[in-house]
Amino acid sequence: MEAQNQAPEQADRPATPVEVDGPPALSVEQVRSAIEHDRLVVFSQPIQDLRTGAVASEELLVRIQTPDGQLIQPFAFLATAEAFGLASEIDSIMIGKGIDLACQGRHVSINLSAHSLSEPGLIERVERAVNDGLEPGNITFEISENSAGTDLEAAKGLAIRLSQVGCDLAVDDFGIGFASLQFLKHLPVQIIKVGREFVRDLPRSLDDYHVMGCIVDLAGKLGRKTAAVGVEDGLTLELLKRLGVDYAQGFYIGEPRELDSEQPRRLEPAASSDA
Repeated sequence: MEAQNQAPEQADRPATPVEVDGPPALSVEQVRSAIEHDRLVVFSQPIQDLRTGAVASEELLVRIQTPDGQLIQPFAFLATAEAFGLASEIDSIMIGKGIDLACQGRHVSINLSAHSLSEPGLIERVERAVNDGLEPGNITFEISENSAGTDLEAAKGLAIRLSQVGCDLAVDDFGIGFASLQFLKHLPVQIIKVGREFVRDLPRSLDDYHVMGCIVDLAGKLGRKTAAVGVEDGLTLELLKRLGVDYAQGFYIGEPRELDSEQPRRLEPAASSDA
């Protein structure tokens, strides 16, 4: 997941932008206008199976296109969407796109905000699609530790119902928060996505290497698979393979690109060591 800044819903707050690092954040009016005028643009990024080198799935990512054609990154509007109750509307659009792609046989991963964890219509929507022929295993839903932490019971209920339907659930940014092991105990997730914090310095940090190894070992004992995000070079990818990580995602494997109707290409296994 590219951005997951959580904020409580405060509908009566003044319509001012949420402060973020980097470019100015969009105002709530700009985010709402983008939703109402169909200016959400869906990108996808490949997720590689490290055992085969093939694309196992693709994560769906959202951008906002301004009236002048500029594409705005998620960190400039997701916090605003969360704060003013618009995140579930964005989720709904992304879920619809994901279901459409999954019905075409593509394997997709869809991010859910904290607001969607207790949204009763989400499961019913997936169930209707399954009844219409959707293969539920084609969809993985992702929730971040921050999102799950806002309402652990809602997250647990969602995870159980998604499992009953046949969809996978991944916990994103694992290890970033202070309750990671609690989430593994209470949430029946199938995939643990390890945050960039433990991936980006893997070739230079023995501590990160050992932490990643412990996560992989723990996941294996619990029957879960692991994924690493933020892979930016060949050496990092090779180290992840040695550790037994199942999946990897990052600019070295494939940059996010605007969604099209073509099947994601097969990735050749990256060269080892200093590629």
